[in-house]
Amino acid sequence: MREQEIYNKLSEQKYRITQPRKEIIKLLVEKDAQHFKIDDFKNKGYKVATIYNVLNMLTELKIIKRYNFENSEVLYEFSKKAHGHFICEQCGDIINLALPGLSCLPAKQLGNNTTISKSKVEFYGVCAKCNEKNE
Repeated sequence: MREQEIYNKLSEQKYRITQPRKEIIKLLVEKDAQHFKIDDFKNKGYKVATIYNVLNMLTELKIIKRYNFENSEVLYEFSKKAHGHFICEQCGDIINLALPGLSCLPAKQLGNNTTISKSKVEFYGVCAKCNEKNE
């Protein structure tokens, strides 16, 4: 997602585009494909409350998603097509997994008149890098 698209969504919802919001959004766009955490912004000179407020606002607008993985701090990422996550139990790496057809599976089983508000697919194990180190 590009910065201007985010600004447009904020404007549509009557949010002001303040300088701290612009700067935090710019950092988020730079991390596009990655998961990010609050600490990624703390050393940039922003107040913790400002960071939380911006991330919460973007979460409410469904621009980013918030994740609470086991044994991990809260992480965020841009809202994308339905996908899962693999979490390495040794190093903590989180890998996005493309799961084609994931979003249509429940509808096939539950019927078209069912609305799903959230879903979460997580796999836990040991990644290839850690397995190689363990050998």
